[in-house]
Amino acid sequence: MEKNDRLWELLAKQQSGALLPAEQSELQLLLANDPMVAEQQHLLGQLFIKSDTVLRDDNKEQLLDDIMGRIYEAAQIEQQPIPVASRKSKLVLVTGIVLCVFAGSIWGYFAWSSKMVRQSAWHTIVTPAGSISRLTLPDGTLVVLNAGSTLSYPERFNRTKRELRLSGEGFFNVAKAAGVPFVIYTRAMEVRVLGTTFNIRAYPGDQQTETALLSGKVVVIPTGKKDTSITLRPHQKVFVRNTLPVDDHQFTDRDDDEADSTAVMLAPLVADQQDHTIQETAWMDNRLVYNNEKFPLLMKRIERWYGITIVCRNKALLASSFTGNVKQESLERLLRLLQQTQYFEYEIADKQVFIY
Repeated sequence: MEKNDRLWELLAKQQSGALLPAEQSELQLLLANDPMVAEQQHLLGQLFIKSDTVLRDDNKEQLLDDIMGRIYEAAQIEQQPIPVASRKSKLVLVTGIVLCVFAGSIWGYFAWSSKMVRQSAWHTIVTPAGSISRLTLPDGTLVVLNAGSTLSYPERFNRTKRELRLSGEGFFNVAKAAGVPFVIYTRAMEVRVLGTTFNIRAYPGDQQTETALLSGKVVVIPTGKKDTSITLRPHQKVFVRNTLPVDDHQFTDRDDDEADSTAVMLAPLVADQQDHTIQETAWMDNRLVYNNEKFPLLMKRIERWYGITIVCRNKALLASSFTGNVKQESLERLLRLLQQTQYFEYEIADKQVFIY
């Protein structure tokens, strides 16, 4: 790269706030070797207008016209009185230099600012096992993350789409933004909404991913099936088979009925007749609700709920189903409640539970 090109590149990065410390030293050295450009760079620094927003094309032209005029006026002020003939040629030369430097700098500013918006930094929230996280996204959307979940989202949403990545389970109360869809990507599905409340369960180790809609409207698109979409109405949920098999390294048996289940299935949300609790969102109230749930699936939920590992060597237990509704119970209390449905013995050692 030519020396002048490199100088203008560094000036552009300085004006856009993207200059690295090492590049700052390089820029100072280049300016020291070129006093004329250094003088005009100082003038440019006085005239530069910094903005945190992305300008429309018409605004950019207006801004450039305004600044060009200011450069011309400033160049006149900066010159010392000299003979008329020399002053005119010097003014043309100085103005030309300023325009060249400024053109490179302002182009760099818009290019770098646009790049920074496109490549906005992403935040990742990780909720450890045995805990729940609550956060507010940049657009005002409220999110509750269940244990063992990870959510990634940009520092700033763009103007056409609000995109996130979820692994685990989360409840979303989406802020309305006309014409700006809210999109959540999981391994097995893509969920698109405009403004609504819903729950997604997408743990990597589960056999299926689930979206449950409480209010509003969402469109679910299974991964790899862009021509297939499922529109949910309030109090409906959809299951989508994960493309990868469940991680069953702790199981001594496998539920073949679950393995042969339908790839995509719709079902209604069912509230408890006594306290009207909805199973899909009960976890936000520190409540563990399970309804005719096979133990291998319930076991995974208990592991995340209490931050433990379960090793089950009881084949009869793995074939059993359980129904219950508990709130803020200790692990031992929960195990004793499960024993009332299907007897088993257990041993707790630190963060592991062995079931026989």
